[in-house]
Amino acid sequence: MRGRFSKQLLARINQSIDIAQLISKHVQLRKNGNRYLGLCPFHNEKTPSFVVTPNKNMFYCFGCHEHGGPIDFHMKINQSSFPETIHALAKELGITVESNENSDYECFDLLTKLCSENLKKQPVILKQLHNRNVSQDTINTFKLGFMPSIQANALCKLLNCKPETLVSIGIINKDNNTNRFKQRIIYPISDKYGQVIAYGGRSIHSQQQPKYINSPETKHFKKNSVIYNIHQAEKQGYFILVEGYMDVIKLNCHGFNGAVALMGTSFNDERIQNLLNSSRKLYICYDGDDAGKTATNKLSHMCLKYLGPECEIFIIRLPNKHDPDSFIDEHGSKAFKTLIQESKALSGDMIDQLQITHPLNSTISKSRFKQQFLKLSEEIKDSIFKKDFKDLGFKALYSRNDKNPNHPHPKLDKNFISWLDRIIYIIAIEPEICHQLTRDEIDKLIQLQSVQNTNLMFIGHMVNTILKKNLTSIDELINEAKKQQTKDKLENLKQKQTYLAPANRVLELKGAIPKLINEKNKIITKDLINKSKENLLTTEERNQLISLIKKEKNSE
Repeated sequence: MRGRFSKQLLARINQSIDIAQLISKHVQLRKNGNRYLGLCPFHNEKTPSFVVTPNKNMFYCFGCHEHGGPIDFHMKINQSSFPETIHALAKELGITVESNENSDYECFDLLTKLCSENLKKQPVILKQLHNRNVSQDTINTFKLGFMPSIQANALCKLLNCKPETLVSIGIINKDNNTNRFKQRIIYPISDKYGQVIAYGGRSIHSQQQPKYINSPETKHFKKNSVIYNIHQAEKQGYFILVEGYMDVIKLNCHGFNGAVALMGTSFNDERIQNLLNSSRKLYICYDGDDAGKTATNKLSHMCLKYLGPECEIFIIRLPNKHDPDSFIDEHGSKAFKTLIQESKALSGDMIDQLQITHPLNSTISKSRFKQQFLKLSEEIKDSIFKKDFKDLGFKALYSRNDKNPNHPHPKLDKNFISWLDRIIYIIAIEPEICHQLTRDEIDKLIQLQSVQNTNLMFIGHMVNTILKKNLTSIDELINEAKKQQTKDKLENLKQKQTYLAPANRVLELKGAIPKLINEKNKIITKDLINKSKENLLTTEERNQLISLIKKEKNSE
C-alpha cells in the first residue's frame, strides 16, 4: 500500500530543507549570483546546466529538464519511492509522520485497478476509444477504465472499505447512496506525484447525461488547484495548456506529451506559477470558439507579469469551432505541429488582438489602441520584455497599413499559384473569417464583384454570399453556388488539403485588402485609359480616371 501524507506535512518538510545543502551532498555546486550551478546528476554532461535556486527551493536542469524541490531530488537521486522519501526526510528533520489518510488512497488505487480491468472486458467501449485513435498504450498510460454498474454496498465490499470513505472521496453520492460514475468511461485524475485523487467520467451513449462529470471537491481534490497530467508532462520540458482531459489524451496519442489541462475554470496566480515553475516553455491552446478566445485573452493578460528570461509563453489560435481533439481528427498531427511552430509569442499575439479590437483605421481607434498597449506594458516586470512589448505596439501604430508587419500580406506558398489563390483559399475554407471584418473592409471586398477579373470577381461574390446567407463552412458555400464551374472550383479548394495556421488568418486577409483594392484600381484604370484613347469617356469616367491616377502617384 502506498503511503500518503497531508499537504501540511509535505510543505513542512520542503520548507525545513536547505535545497542547496541537500544537493551539494551529491553535486559539486558553484555559486553564480543568487543561484548555484553544477553538472547534472541525472544525465551525462561536460558543461554545467544544472541550476539550484534556493529562494525558490527548486532545482532545474536545462539539459534533461529534470526539476523539482527537495522531496523530488531525494526521490530521484536515491531512486526511492514517495513514502520512503517522506519517512527518510522526516526522520532526518525529527518530524513525526502521521499517515492516517492511507485508507482513502488505497481505495483510489484499488478502484482505479478495478475499472481498468473491467474496461478490458468491454469490447464495444474499447472499440469506441480505438475509433477515436486512443491506443492501448495510451489507455494504459492514463489508466483509463470503465466503472461497472455496481451497488454502493457491493463496491465497499470489493474495496474493503466503509461507505462513508467512498462518500468522502466522491465516489458515492451521499444524497441517494449511488455510484455516481457507474456505466461511465473513467479518467483518473492524479496529483503532481502521480497519485489518483479524483475521476472524470464520460457517458457511453447520448441518453446518459451529462456527457462529462467530475468528482466533487473533497479534501484531496480541489478542482482549482489541480493540473491534469502535470506529473507526466513536466518531464517534457514544455507544456501545452488545453481545456479538457480528452484534449490532453488525444495530443499524447500523437506524440505531444507535454499536454496538460486545468481542471477548474478559474485562473489564479498559484496555478500559473505551478506551470511556469515546472517548465520554461508554455503554449496556451484553448478552443477556437468565442468562449475559448475569451479565456485565452484573459489568461494571456494574467501571464504578462511573468514574462522574462526564465519563461517563454506562446499562443496557439485554433480555427473556429475546433478544439485540439477535433482539430487533429480533421487535419492530423502534422498540421498541429505547424500550429506550434507558427504560434506567436504572447507579446505579439496581444498586440494582434488589440488591433482586432481597435482597428487602426481612425484617429480615435489609434488613440485607444495606444492607450491600451501602454497600460498593458506596465504590467510587465522585466524591463527588456516591457520595451519589446512597447516596440511592437508602436511599430503597429506608426507603420503604414499596407506595410504593417502585423497585417502581413499573403506570402506565396508552394501550394498556391499566386497570392490571390491563397486569399481565395483562406476565405473559402473558413467563411466565418468574413464576419470578423469591419463594415468598411466588407464593402471594399464586395465591390470586387464589378471588376472584370475572374479572381477578384470570385472573391467579391464569395464574400457577398457568405454574409448574405450567413455561411460558416465551405460545404454550405458549395451548396449555395449556382454555376457548376463555381462548384467545381470550390470542390477543388476543399480537396487541396493545405493547412494554413489560423494565428494570423484574420490579419492576413485584412492586410490583403489594400492590395486587392490596388489590383482593382489598376484594372479599372487600364480600362478607362483604353476607352479614353477612343474618346469614349463620359465626364464621370474622366474624373474617375484622374482620381485613380492621383491615387497611384500618391502611393508611390
